Amino acid sequence: MHRLATLVIALLMTPPGWAADIQCVPASDLVAAAQATLAAKASAANVVANFALVGHVDDLKTAATGALTVHAGDFKGSWLRPRIGVPVKVSTGDRPVSSITVWFAVTAPAQALVYGANYSRGQLDADLQTGIGAIDLARTHGESLSSLEPVAGRRLRHPVTAGQAVLSEDFEAVPAIQAQQAVRIESNSGVVHLTIAGRALSDGEVGQTIAVLPANALQPVRARVMSNQVVKIEN
Repeated sequence: MHRLATLVIALLMTPPGWAADIQCVPASDLVAAAQATLAAKASAANVVANFALVGHVDDLKTAATGALTVHAGDFKGSWLRPRIGVPVKVSTGDRPVSSITVWFAVTAPAQALVYGANYSRGQLDADLQTGIGAIDLARTHGESLSSLEPVAGRRLRHPVTAGQAVLSEDFEAVPAIQAQQAVRIESNSGVVHLTIAGRALSDGEVGQTIAVLPANALQPVRARVMSNQVVKIEN
């Protein structure tokens, strides 16, 4: 007990200068480092972007000795998206002291190709009306088209709305046979070869089996896609 009391007294009598100094990195420095990294990426990509801090960042306090440096690290994925977190590290020499993630809301207004009307899935590129309109590149992750040339001969894979940015990912290849398309149905029975008109009930590529409805029939049948507009009932 006597030794413990002596230790407590000794600690209480320790001069203040002996205690480790607390260093502080202002929150503004942490935010500035993260924002500078994003600004550099926007400049390199020739994109005008705005970065608004999300949430609150506190000053970083540490008992580490030596000069402190603040460095914004890299991050995974595209930097151009509606919300992004930038890792910021504080080090002394080569030794990491602490790290935080600073979050930003990102906007990047630009002019790009947009849809001129609402369109449903399956619409061919040649039938689309487009124009130039205002978009937010952050919401398209930096992707946009200046013309329909890169998607020539393709069709919409999902519905789109007027004013929406035209993206290459909106399109898919047109299958050999499309749903509701008129088809020629062939069938062999021995030496007898039959051909009747019908309608495809689903998309199909060559070699796939799909449902088709023969003309004047009430029930669909299964047939293999042979080529564009031609299917064959296999026994």
